Amino acid sequence: MEDPSSSDSMNTTIHLAKRPKEAIVPGETFEVRRGPMPKREDVTDGQVLVKVEYLSVDPGLACADGG
Repeated sequence: MEDPSSSDSMNTTIHLAKRPKEAIVPGETFEVRRGPMPKREDVTDGQVLVKVEYLSVDPGLACADGG
């Protein structure tokens, strides 16, 4: 488990690595990337830096995707 005090300095993003043809394959469909947290100075014209405190992916959203 990561040290909660270091969570402000690390950025974790989840990218679609391979579009699934049928089922999601753990370790292949998505790719987790970790790196330094962007700073205000890194933001250029036309970009927005947002800090997410809570995130919810509700099961009902699967219906919107035809699932």
